[in-house]
Amino acid sequence: TLAGGLTTALGMPGPPLMLYLTAAGSGKDATRATSLTFFTVAFGAALILQVATGGVTRWVWITAAALVPIAAIGALLGHVLAKRVSEGLFRAAVLVLIAATGVYVLIDTLSR
Repeated sequence: TLAGGLTTALGMPGPPLMLYLTAAGSGKDATRATSLTFFTVAFGAALILQVATGGVTRWVWITAAALVPIAAIGALLGHVLAKRVSEGLFRAAVLVLIAATGVYVLIDTLSR
C-alpha cells in the first residue's frame, strides 16, 4: 500500500518495497523477481491511468520509445550481474541505494 501511494504521489515505488523485501529476508532472486513484477504492474497501471486522463503527450511517447532499448539493456545486464553478486553484497547494495535515494529526495525537497 505504501509503495502504491508513493508511486502515485512521487512516481517512486521502489524504496518501501525493497525495504520490506530486505527486512523479510527474501533472497536476491526473489527480491529481483518481485520488484520487477511490481514495477511492471505499477507503472503499467500508471500509464493506463495517464492515457485515460489525457496526460500523455506526443513528446512523452517519443521519449519512452527511445528509452525502451536502454531499459532492455539494463535488464539484461542486471540479469547477468545478478549471477555474480553474493547475497550479502546484494543486500548491502540495496540498502546503500535506498539510503542514497532518501538523501537525494530530502535534499531536493529542502532546496525548493
